[in-house]
This record gives sequence, structure tokens and C-alpha cells, in this order.
Amino acid sequence: MNKNEPRYPQLNRDTRLRREFFGGMMYIPKENSLIGNLRKLNRSFFAIAEQCTGAQSVEEMCTLLQKQGADTEKAEKWVESAVEQLMKEGALTAKTEPSIQERPYVLGRSEGDASRITHLSAPLYLGWEITYTCNLNCKHCYNVSGERGEWEPSLEDMKRFADSFAEAGVFGVNIGGGEPLLREDVIDIIAYADQRGLRTNIDTNATQVTDEGAQQLKKAGLRAVHVSIDGSTPAIHDEFRETAGALEQTIEGIKRLQKAGFSPVVRTVVNKLNIDDLKQIDDLLSKLNIHYHVLTRFLPLGRGRAYKNNLMTTPQENKKALEYVVKRRAELVKRKYYLSVDETYPMTVEHLQLSQTPIVQGVCPAGVAICMVATDGSVIPCPYFRDHVIGNMRERPFKEIWDDPFLDKFRKDAAPYQCVTCPSYKTKCAGGCRGFAYIETGDMLNADPGCWMLPQVDIQ
Repeated sequence: MNKNEPRYPQLNRDTRLRREFFGGMMYIPKENSLIGNLRKLNRSFFAIAEQCTGAQSVEEMCTLLQKQGADTEKAEKWVESAVEQLMKEGALTAKTEPSIQERPYVLGRSEGDASRITHLSAPLYLGWEITYTCNLNCKHCYNVSGERGEWEPSLEDMKRFADSFAEAGVFGVNIGGGEPLLREDVIDIIAYADQRGLRTNIDTNATQVTDEGAQQLKKAGLRAVHVSIDGSTPAIHDEFRETAGALEQTIEGIKRLQKAGFSPVVRTVVNKLNIDDLKQIDDLLSKLNIHYHVLTRFLPLGRGRAYKNNLMTTPQENKKALEYVVKRRAELVKRKYYLSVDETYPMTVEHLQLSQTPIVQGVCPAGVAICMVATDGSVIPCPYFRDHVIGNMRERPFKEIWDDPFLDKFRKDAAPYQCVTCPSYKTKCAGGCRGFAYIETGDMLNADPGCWMLPQVDIQ
């Protein structure tokens, strides 16, 4: 577009702005990403971004800044730079004619200071369990899924929950279970969440995916699919999932999802059965034309408690898994294959900065930037704090629950005493997974017992 022509910057339909105390957050959709691209904006940049409704030209935006005290040269430089940057990132389009679009931000309260965000006005995304029903019997299942729960939300309940998430300014939801595809109304739930502006992803074992079902998921507005594979052979995967034929069914489901236009993200729960199988899993996924693979840790919660001694990896095995990721990432990325780990791992391996929520300090975003809604409507900080119920969606709106003082202890910058002298604490790790510390020691402010850099002290 010729810069001499009138330009009316307009944020794209899926771009979201949310005001925070430091300026604001911007969400830009990205295929196959749980939360897309997230930008932390200072107040000046946010002030420009929120004017990009398509109703004002670049010149009019500059005039507005001048009226607010900026000199002409600085105003033009700020606006031109911001618009150009947002166009490159795919957040907006500059049109030649004005149009009107509702301002895409939610006014919200957030807390913190210049050095640390302690409380966003709403989660960046949240986990949303929609059923406990499941066709597998996985050894690690933290909520012991299988049979339908005593109370599970109706479609009308789910719509009311989605309304509450959207009104609070949540950017996206990750639908899980149980096996969410076993709900007959899952397509309606996804379609309604998408209609409310929530980026919708789903966690599935993919064994129930049909050709028609995959097409329906795509049409409903589902943005990404996360599929679990925990071994390169049936001997490993089917053993872990305690279901004969599970791996074969999952692979067939992946192919059907790909046929419908999805590029599934594969998640692997690292445990003693597959710690020496990671390369073989990546080789299998490459053959399946998978491009995204995320490793997570086995945590002894729910059904996993009974298998702790047989499946939970040692600190040295955790280090081994991370070193494998560091070693192979550079090689694999050349083939457009992206290998990473999630926040359950202590990030104490050099050059490994893989947190999915880098907006907040440290690794653990529970209660600060994310949370989970269980099938019965209970809101919890994350899946590993199931007994820390903040409130219930059947009784209170989501925004009110998120702002509950109950979450203050998750928002305090309290260092585990075992970690204060560790060089990785401030720059990478922040004490590791708070959920793992709580599950294993009963105290979320203890160090993560899965960290290999812990001094030899008793943390029980």
C-alpha cells in the first residue's frame, strides 16, 4: 500500500486486546499453538493498538497523540512503527476506506510492578474439563477418568460458562476430559466458544476420531488438536494407556485429523517406560508428518499414585530428557519439527527457555496467567491442585472467582529455601513445578523434588 494513500488500520477478527496495569496484552492467533502469540504492550503501544478499529486513519491517530501532548515527529514515528510492526505480526490490516469495529479489549484489573506481574486481569487461557468419561485407562490420569461424573454440565451450562470466560477477557480454552470427543454435544460446545471469541483447542487420545467427526471439528472453529502418544510401539504406548490397540487407533485418528486440515500437536508423558524411547517416538512422529512434539512429566496424582515407584522419573532422568531436547532441537527444527517441554520441568538446563507463558516471571503460571475448570464447575489453579478449589462456576461468575484472595499465595514471589542460592532460580526456573512440590511434599513452597540441582537436604 502506498504510504501517501489514506490508511485505516484495523485489528484482524481474531486479534484480541486486554488492558492491564502495565499497558495491555495482545493475543495474535497462531496455528497449532495452545495460546498463540502473546505480546505484552506498554501503555504507549497499547494506546495506539486500541485505536486500530478501522475508523481512524494513521494521520488521525497521529493527531490524537499530538493532542495528548506528543510532538508531531514523535507521534508520527510511534504510530508508523506500531502499525508496521503489527502488520508484520499478522495482527492488523491497513485498509483504504474507514470501517467501524467494536474496540476489542476488556477493561480489567491486574496487579504487580515493573519487575514482576503477579496477577493478570484474567487468565491467558484455561483448561476446561467437559467430561470424566473416557474409553482408556491411562496409568497417569490425574482425575481418574473413566465413568461419567456424578454431575456433569449440560450444553446450556457449558454455554453459560463460555459466556463467563469471554466476559472476563480470557483469550482461549483448552478442552479436555476424560475424552472430550465422547460428549455428543462437543461440536456445539466448540462452535459456541468460537462464537464468543475464545480460541478453542482440544486434548484427545484421537481413538474416537472419524473422517466425518474431524471435518465437523474443523467447521466448528476448533483451532488446534493435542494428541497423546507415549511410546513408539504398542508394547510401550498400550501398556501405559492400559488398552490393547490404542496406539494403532490413535495413529489412524491423527491421519483423519490431518486429512481434515489439522496439524496435530503430540504430547508425551515422560516416564520410566519411555525415557529411552524418546528418539524413537520422534522418528515415528516424523514419519507421520507431525511438526510439534511436547514433553511433560509423569506426576503421581490420581491414578498415577499407584504407579509412582514404577513410572516416576528420577531427577537425573528428568535432566536426561531435557538434555535430549536441547541436543535434538537444532537438528529437528531444520526439518520443521519443533520439540519442546512444558512448564512441569525445572528449566535448569543451559539455553533451555521453553515456558509457554513467558509473560509471567518464572515457570509456574498457575493462578497468575492460567487456571483450570473441572467437570463439576470447580475452578482450580492447575490440574495438580485439585483440592485447592477457588470457587464454582455453578455459583459465581468466573471473573469473581479469578479475583478471589484465595489465589494470593500463588501470586507471591516466595522462593523455596532450597533454591535461593541456585544460579538458575532467578533467570530460568523459579523453583520448578509448584504442583509437583505440593504433591510430593505437601507444601507448594518447597523446591521441586524432580530437580537434579537440589542440595542434599530433607524436603519432606
